[in-house]
Amino acid sequence: MTDLSTVLPPTPPVPPPPSIPTPPSIPTPPAPPSMPSPPSPSPGGGGAGGSAQGVTTAISLYFWVTVDGYDLGSFTECQGLGCEVSITQREEGGVNDFIHQLPGRIKYTNVTLTRPVGPDSKQIADWIASMVDRPTRTQAEIVALSPDGQPLFRWTLVGVVPAKWKGPSFSVDSAKLATESLELAHHGFLRESR
Repeated sequence: MTDLSTVLPPTPPVPPPPSIPTPPSIPTPPAPPSMPSPPSPSPGGGGAGGSAQGVTTAISLYFWVTVDGYDLGSFTECQGLGCEVSITQREEGGVNDFIHQLPGRIKYTNVTLTRPVGPDSKQIADWIASMVDRPTRTQAEIVALSPDGQPLFRWTLVGVVPAKWKGPSFSVDSAKLATESLELAHHGFLRESR
């Protein structure tokens, strides 16, 4: 019997499998530049809420409202602070380049205060209840604040009485913040600086 190992050629060695190259590492993206923090406001100049001339300005989110003799709590919105002068026009014969604008009465618009319903809501109810038997006019003060909480301007409303109170609206169809609003009528305001 013939030995096959002497007839067949030797089996060539099997080469090792080629090594799989390591994929290049993905570079980490650089971190985004940090936003510079707003400069802290300084009294009488620059900073957040300031101007190029160094005059601090009021931010609409900063204000407080007080009514003399009645602590009504804090409010989140204040609208209606303003006045309007009625103007009567008069035409003069022979004058064709303008019409006389004659100022008349000045009318102050009502101020509306709004906030979410909370424990302070009882204070409004007590104040309005005190006006039922004996309405008493009082003073209210609206103060505009700088970002650091310093008073900038204040408006003192004279002859203030509650004109309207509106409670929250409730509905099972939508989950909205329950708010209340108080409307103040007044005889005018005196604007004062801080």
